[in-house]
Amino acid sequence: MKPGTLQTDAGTQVIQNGTLAELLSPLYWVDELRERGLLEPGTVLMSGTIPMRTEVDQFSAGWSVELGDPHTNRSISLSYSVQQTPPAVD
Repeated sequence: MKPGTLQTDAGTQVIQNGTLAELLSPLYWVDELRERGLLEPGTVLMSGTIPMRTEVDQFSAGWSVELGDPHTNRSISLSYSVQQTPPAVD
C-alpha cells in the first residue's frame, strides 16, 4: 500500500502509510462510536481505512491513495478533489 496523501494549501502531505493488515476492524469502530456516544440505532459509519497520522488535518482539498499487491505487481489508485459546501442559511 503506497502512502495516502491529501492536498492542502501547504502542498501534498502524507496522511497514512501501511498495509492491508492495518485496516481498522469493525470492533475498533464499535468501540470508537461507543466512546463518542454515537453507538445507537440510526448511526451509519462507512470505513475502509488504515490509521491516519494524527498531526495532519484530514479535511483538505483533495485525497489520493494507491493499493498494490506486491505478489502480482498490480495496483489500483484513486484520487479526488473536495469542495466544501457553503454554510446553511437560516
